[in-house]
Amino acid sequence: MSSDKYNAEYYETFREQISEKRKSRYKSDAKYREKRKKDSREYRKRMSRENPSEAPVSGYKRPRAIHDVIVNGETVKAYSMGKLAGSLELTLDKVIAWFSRELLPMTPFKTKGRERLFTLDMIAVIQDAYNKRGNFSSNDESGFDEVLDGWADIGVVSESKRKIKLDKQ
Repeated sequence: MSSDKYNAEYYETFREQISEKRKSRYKSDAKYREKRKKDSREYRKRMSRENPSEAPVSGYKRPRAIHDVIVNGETVKAYSMGKLAGSLELTLDKVIAWFSRELLPMTPFKTKGRERLFTLDMIAVIQDAYNKRGNFSSNDESGFDEVLDGWADIGVVSESKRKIKLDKQ
């Protein structure tokens, strides 16, 4: 029997006793009680969606500015795809899938290791397009075009052209 299965069965069997023991320790042990309160505060703060770009994202501890890029002659910070996913409150996997399926234009900014980079303005353009649609889908190419046009308006030129032509029915 695997330990995960054993632990699940053990907890199911002794759930009430474990809960009572935890509650009584919380009431009687001030040090334990303060530790639990502190842990709870930290967890709520970490999971807070007041600032979604700082919320944990799949595969990233904290999205970060990793490079400076030049847009319209100005040097601006560029962020990882984790920052983009966090700002949309989506998983990194979903955002990567959008780019893989050519539902969004490719960013012109990449690291030597080919990690895609986005300025905060680029992220805002994607966020606006996403908020209008609720999602990017393969049967609606207007999201791709809106993001491409929005990037052009802020001075970011993407060489990205949609390779997949959608059938108009």
